[in-house]
Amino acid sequence: ERLERVLVTVGGSDPSDLAGRITEWICKELADVTVDVVIGPFFDTAQSVERCATQWPGRVRIHRDPQDIRALMLGADLAISGGGQTTYELAACGTPAIALCLADNQRESLEAMAKEGTLLVAGEANVSDVWKTLLRQLDAALSRNRRMEMSARGRALVDGRGAERLSRAIVEADAAQNANGRRHAAPQGRP
Repeated sequence: ERLERVLVTVGGSDPSDLAGRITEWICKELADVTVDVVIGPFFDTAQSVERCATQWPGRVRIHRDPQDIRALMLGADLAISGGGQTTYELAACGTPAIALCLADNQRESLEAMAKEGTLLVAGEANVSDVWKTLLRQLDAALSRNRRMEMSARGRALVDGRGAERLSRAIVEADAAQNANGRRHAAPQGRP
């Protein structure tokens, strides 16, 4: 019914200390929320996240390079994430998300996923007023119905069977080429 657990994951590294700033912001804005923070394998420092864990004991849980991030995703009511591949994993798990664009190559896929209703986009992480947009998106995500809709749309869009469909399409295309005699024989003298 209400937001109880938020997952913060910004990727394998965090040169701008985004995870720490988001964690502190959530703890200040949402008094009763537990925050699970993923510290990636290439984080140079996690001092601000560790400070948050000390300042809000029991509310901030640090997970260093977790082997089972899926369990964290499934346990979260909402994720605040960088806009990379993790957004697809969150969608497959049915975890509603607010994503921040961390790089130019993420913009297009974030827009497409937002259009499909799987996540909300808070904009560019390096923009000074990103917190205003993040707050607006968080207000929208407080609605249980909105989170449930995002969850269902995410699971429908990313069902985890893409590799299976791709391999089937390759096998079918190969079979069609063989059936039509389009496959060329290797030139003489070559394997």
